[in-house]
Amino acid sequence: MTGPQTMRSASTSERDVPRSARGATGKWSPFDFVGRMTAVVAILAVGREAAQAMLPAGLGLAAQNYTPGDRHPLVLILGQQSDVRPRPLPLGAHYLEFILAVPFVEHRGRARHGPFCYCPRLYLDRRLPTVVGRLLYGYDKRRATIRMTESSYRIADLAQGELLLSADFRSAAAALEPSRSGAAMLFDLPVISQARGGWWYSRADFGLDRAVVQPVELALVIHRPFVSGLPVGEFRTAGVEADAARAFRIRTSWRLAGPWARRSLPRTCLGPALP
Repeated sequence: MTGPQTMRSASTSERDVPRSARGATGKWSPFDFVGRMTAVVAILAVGREAAQAMLPAGLGLAAQNYTPGDRHPLVLILGQQSDVRPRPLPLGAHYLEFILAVPFVEHRGRARHGPFCYCPRLYLDRRLPTVVGRLLYGYDKRRATIRMTESSYRIADLAQGELLLSADFRSAAAALEPSRSGAAMLFDLPVISQARGGWWYSRADFGLDRAVVQPVELALVIHRPFVSGLPVGEFRTAGVEADAARAFRIRTSWRLAGPWARRSLPRTCLGPALP
């Protein structure tokens, strides 16, 4: 989807695997998952009630200054994953993956912990990474029919073929460093997910110190609310400086802490006890 003329390529060598995560603490393991991602990212500002409706019981919206008080950011990643594998393995899986994420959420229990990012839905076009993500990390990954071209992305229901989401995009400006995009903070949050054993936590490094993003003009249509609260309709945004709404390509390598870390609450997310 992107070429060397628009974005710096992420190397497959271990030297390019992130050495530390900006928003997480703890040691990395030689058996963590690694991979490469090429994606178009859309950041939308939605009503707080809509964002809250996407969260399970026990999670609430945390304080944030990315959007105005009556709005909350919503992140949609229209992606292609490559060479995804446990780090010691020489070869990995290739698949298309869509991620819907609600950043800046907190766990409200006996103590208030956060901020986290919660992913109410992920769609993939391959069975194995779908099953692995559900079993090892508690992600709500589901199969779908996904088509991706240089300028479009389509997601359809696997059984009935009903279109769920469509997007068309084109380059809008030259590439720039992610730190200048204003959206880097959204990639630094640890992920919280809900599994049968309770709450699980994931920490990832998206290699933002090496990745380069490129602003795009995006026309995104959500055809049906495949999660509770998801607004339906057409959304248009361009570039990385368009208020709270942004759209850009990103190509990077990433590292995801192994499932043995999933029950460890990141120390950066410890908060004060509730009154």
